[in-house]
Amino acid sequence: MKKIEIFKQSLISLKKDTPLLLLLFLSMLYITLKVICNPLFFRQVEFYLEFIDYHAKLTCSAFIYSLIYVLSDMIVVISNKRFAIFIIIFGVLCDGLFTGIVHFVSTIDVPSVMSNTELIKTAAVNTLGSDMWRFFSHGLFASVAAAIAELLIFAYLYKKINSFFVSTVTSVVITLVTHNVILDYPMLKHEPDFWLLIMHNLAVNISIMIMYAAIVSIFLTIRVRLLGRRYNQQ
Repeated sequence: MKKIEIFKQSLISLKKDTPLLLLLFLSMLYITLKVICNPLFFRQVEFYLEFIDYHAKLTCSAFIYSLIYVLSDMIVVISNKRFAIFIIIFGVLCDGLFTGIVHFVSTIDVPSVMSNTELIKTAAVNTLGSDMWRFFSHGLFASVAAAIAELLIFAYLYKKINSFFVSTVTSVVITLVTHNVILDYPMLKHEPDFWLLIMHNLAVNISIMIMYAAIVSIFLTIRVRLLGRRYNQQ
């Protein structure tokens, strides 16, 4: 019981002692990653895994998308659920503003006289602007619901088992399996190998997320233990 009490007091101290600048930095990083995930979804890459002789194709957003969930979980730990939900909603608004502006620009008439290079760049912006807006509007409510659901699942598990790593991995895996299959399919269904692309994205999302969660878990564990020692000495 004494260890549990020390842990609880350490969490309270963690919330009080966390610098405001760190919380602002995490919030800005969350919003930035939320915004750039949208255009990166349309840039695909391929890796050759020589040891199993396999070509894996996926979208660039797979490398950073899962970090969004880890950051929101971290904000819950060092702040509270209400502030984390506020950041989620604010991030969606920023994403919508960015996507909406790019889409609006893509609808404006182009100049009558342009060089080949200018035409290529303009065509790229026009194509990406339309696709990004369709992607954002299609998954708006599902993305918000998924982000808040993951946060609530994490908060519940973290309160029960006091493990950031296990709570984050469990809640994010549950969310990603549902989110990726439902939202990626409509956008990738015209690809010749869309199911492989969806599965590759999911596999990389989960793998990268585990790495991110481990790093954050180590940081939080060290911080909580240091605060616990301080509380135990008082």
